[in-house]
Amino acid sequence: MTTEKYTLEDILAISPVIPVLSISAANQAVPLARAPIKGGLRVIEITLRTTCALDAIKRISENVEDAIVGAGTVFTAQAQHLLYSKLRNVLWLLQKPKTRLSYAFLYS
Repeated sequence: MTTEKYTLEDILAISPVIPVLSISAANQAVPLARAPIKGGLRVIEITLRTTCALDAIKRISENVEDAIVGAGTVFTAQAQHLLYSKLRNVLWLLQKPKTRLSYAFLYS
């Protein structure tokens, strides 16, 4: 996958259904992410509700070919900063209007 930026429409055209994973152990990230990818759902969201979420996103983006990984439950500026500082492959961050909710999509 290239480093081009995606619009929300691009993401939904690639995968109109986006599985949401809450991963509690980073070593489970890659096998859990491969299932929806194998089923044709290239876009997945990892919630930032667990302590290993950033590590899980990094592992998936580095090891699951064709995955477009989204980070969900990004409620704070601190979480946004962590995404950009810890993960090199952040493509863009979408802020939903009039909410505190953001999504970051990455590439592998």
